Amino acid sequence: MGTSHAGDPHDGAASGSDSGSGATAPADVPESFGPILRSSPFLDHIGPLYSRGRPPGMVVGFRVLPQHANNRMGLHGGVLPAIADILAGYNIALSHEPPRRLVTTSIGLDYLGSAKIGDWIEARCESRHEGSRLCVVHCEFACEGRVIARAVARFIPAG
Repeated sequence: MGTSHAGDPHDGAASGSDSGSGATAPADVPESFGPILRSSPFLDHIGPLYSRGRPPGMVVGFRVLPQHANNRMGLHGGVLPAIADILAGYNIALSHEPPRRLVTTSIGLDYLGSAKIGDWIEARCESRHEGSRLCVVHCEFACEGRVIARAVARFIPAG
């Protein structure tokens, strides 16, 4: 199956490292965004990632860096499904008290545009179905105001 989601990305009590202990975002990150506080070795590898708001309306943003690039120096398509999984999982799991424990079953992504090194990408999502056996979340990625991808993520309860 896929990725497991639970715990609050903004309280530091969840598993994973707390990368936000007083840290501020670099100057090239929009002022409304701060470091995403819940991290993991994988998130550290694909980051840095930033967020604003709280689930279910949390938005994730990142600056396209050389490590995100394909051989044409554009954003590699594999970055977006990983971020869709993170964003959708946080937003659906953490909008409940206690947080729902979910496992990703599938992510589908349609590429509608591109981004290059230096571009700022924002991702937002919306829950479309929250059942006892299946949750469906739609995500949208925008670069400089234009939609570059749309994703659908599906989750089932863990355990």
